[in-house]
Amino acid sequence: MGEATLRALDIAGRAPVRATGSSMSPFLRSGSTYWIERCRPEQLRVGDVAAYRQDDFLVLHRVVGICASRIVVRGDAQPEPVTIEATELIGRLCGIALGRRQWRDAPRPLGARIGRAIVRVAPWVRLTRRALAWARAWAPAT
Repeated sequence: MGEATLRALDIAGRAPVRATGSSMSPFLRSGSTYWIERCRPEQLRVGDVAAYRQDDFLVLHRVVGICASRIVVRGDAQPEPVTIEATELIGRLCGIALGRRQWRDAPRPLGARIGRAIVRVAPWVRLTRRALAWARAWAPAT
């Protein structure tokens, strides 16, 4: 993660970042630009997308749990959650740039509801995929 991004966050409170990777697909796409804003751990809610530092990278993952000084996050496409310290938190997702269109200051209640729905549904989707794969593996050959 660039020092310029951290400086912009310190000065303006928000900054654009370009995503790479697929851990949050299909919600966040690689190559797209997203806006993050500074926030404290107590401002996060389950369903928000948190930005945190891991090694020299900025990681965007969905919050699935908050307990004391730790935050449990998971990429939408990841099977297992990760626990981070509150000190690793940089901010949260606050906007998306789609081509020339900018979607900033996302309606927080709607975004949080969608995030909470994804957090609730994701385990069932994984179980359904595993059950279908198991059924296909054991289906009689025709």
